[in-house]
Amino acid sequence: MKVKFLMIMILVTMLLCITGCDADLLEEADDMPEEYVTDDYHEEPEVIEYVSFSEELIKVEADPAKGFYFPYYLYVPNLHIPEDHCIYLLVITNNTVIGHEDLQVHDDAARKKVVSGKGNLFARRLGVPLLVPVFPRQWGLACTQALLRHTLVERSGPLARADLQLIAMIRDAHSILENLGFNMQKQILMNGFSTSAQAALRFTLLHPNMVKAVAAGGMSSLLVLPVEEWAGERLRYCIGIADLEELTGIVFDMDAFKEVDKFFYMGATDDKEANDITIHPTFERKDAELIWKITDKYMPARWEKYQQIYKEIDIPTQFVTYEGVGHTITNEMITDVIEFFVENAGEGLY
Repeated sequence: MKVKFLMIMILVTMLLCITGCDADLLEEADDMPEEYVTDDYHEEPEVIEYVSFSEELIKVEADPAKGFYFPYYLYVPNLHIPEDHCIYLLVITNNTVIGHEDLQVHDDAARKKVVSGKGNLFARRLGVPLLVPVFPRQWGLACTQALLRHTLVERSGPLARADLQLIAMIRDAHSILENLGFNMQKQILMNGFSTSAQAALRFTLLHPNMVKAVAAGGMSSLLVLPVEEWAGERLRYCIGIADLEELTGIVFDMDAFKEVDKFFYMGATDDKEANDITIHPTFERKDAELIWKITDKYMPARWEKYQQIYKEIDIPTQFVTYEGVGHTITNEMITDVIEFFVENAGEGLY
């Protein structure tokens, strides 16, 4: 009997000890630093909804009521992106190489750029829609495709203010893409080579707030200087910007122009229409002589001088020269342009 009583007492004591220990442990847990306190609750991972877009080529006909007198092509590559992702529109102006009165010649060239040319390649590699206008190309000083001086002088009719027509096309394209289900960035990306590179730079200079990043190559070292004068010389558009407001009503925004990410490149042996620009169909003789005076008559000295001036006036720009390359686009150039856009506009690519 005594043995049984002792065993019961031992069990009761053990239970009291265990209960007391648990209470002590709970009290200690209340005093423990937060980093040592855990629970079994875990947040559910965020579910990202994706939307897919099939490859599509859209030709938009001229619509003067909307502000553009010429058609444009809009290309959408195969895309699979988060449904709330905002994407950039890539704009590459057309470059027909030769002047022709038949608009169908320029239409065919623009369509080729979109379907199988470099424009198609850049759109697919960057994962963005592409806009290519079908601007005409006249011989001489009214080269609409290059956004030259005389395209800004025109006040009425189909050739008036090609830059404003391009803006109207961009807005129309944004509307089409949004109806397809895209969320569009307000700014655009501009890319071009040769004549389309000159147009890309000039459009960026005219409307810098619209452009996030611009890549321009093979410009025959004929950059626009974003200043009214240099070396004591007044620089009218499109050498400089001295009469830009008079021509267009646009007050040049230097701060906005500096904000645009810029990648300008040339082949080291690219001398297309560069060494004797008096024969260049888009420059008057007095303009050509002024370019020679403030830079240089020959390549590559003129290209190097432009780089020096941009540096002196503190215009952030990435300049690249490709040794042993003429007036052509190489795979290395393509890779560098893509990397430039990814680095500077990656949030709007896919």
